[in-house]
Amino acid sequence: MIDLNTMNLLGIDVGFSLLRPTTGMAWSVLGAADSAVAMADWKDRRQRLPSTQSFALAAIDGPLVSPYAPQTIKRGCESVFIRRPFHNRCKPGCSHFGTGLKLRMAALDTVEQIRLRLDPQLNSVRYGIIKGLAVVEAFPNAFLGVMVPDDVHRLRPT
Repeated sequence: MIDLNTMNLLGIDVGFSLLRPTTGMAWSVLGAADSAVAMADWKDRRQRLPSTQSFALAAIDGPLVSPYAPQTIKRGCESVFIRRPFHNRCKPGCSHFGTGLKLRMAALDTVEQIRLRLDPQLNSVRYGIIKGLAVVEAFPNAFLGVMVPDDVHRLRPT
């Protein structure tokens, strides 16, 4: 069993505004949690993170693709979420054009920014979106949207 009190975890909700702080960050270091809001640049994000800690795992709320994939490759999961019954549940969008593509690029920038903050001893992942890094894509709106039963979803306020 994994003891989360001994693992340092990082979560980032990618923001890409250059004008205001839109990046939400939360972390757990030795079981103590904290959070901050930052600008999109690494200088500001780095100042708000615990300075000496490395993280075993990072969860990023932004569309992740391999840095070696074509920039405008379509993602299968997005093709599912933009259709019924999910299209009105989880704010779906496509990340291969427009604002979605900007968010995808910001997510990849975020991975590059935190790469050196990930514990190298724990980041020997052979398979995954970003080979060699324990980075996962978090998509809470989609997750919550598909977990709510139809009858409960129909009763929600509009």
